Amino acid sequence: MPFFKTEPLEGLNERMIYDYVSKRIEDGAANATINRELATLRHLINRCIEWDLTKGQPKISMYKETLVIAAAGDHNPDVWMFVIIALDSGIRHSEILRIRWEDIDFTNKRIYVEKAKAGQRHQPLPPSLIRLIRA
Repeated sequence: MPFFKTEPLEGLNERMIYDYVSKRIEDGAANATINRELATLRHLINRCIEWDLTKGQPKISMYKETLVIAAAGDHNPDVWMFVIIALDSGIRHSEILRIRWEDIDFTNKRIYVEKAKAGQRHQPLPPSLIRLIRA
């Protein structure tokens, strides 16, 4: 995949996968297309490990990758965003369900959580998650 051309397999990590998905969404790729591309990448990684073609294993949690792939292929586009926010932010399920667009501060890279378990808070977000939400 051209996106990862300069990165050795053992150097791949979850952030790079999220960045790739974000770029593909920005490019207008369909969720099903992204889903197939991620499945191909997962297959490639598994074969390289199985055949000892890599010096080490990538730092990718297959559990998280599987959730991202499943969400990207879902017929409901909101599922994908929910999963990405849950994986990258530490925001609770019930709090994610209450997020409104006006709660997202793109400039300061955070989400205002009004009804949190421990009270109101501003939850910081990684830049790659902000890019994904904007897409």
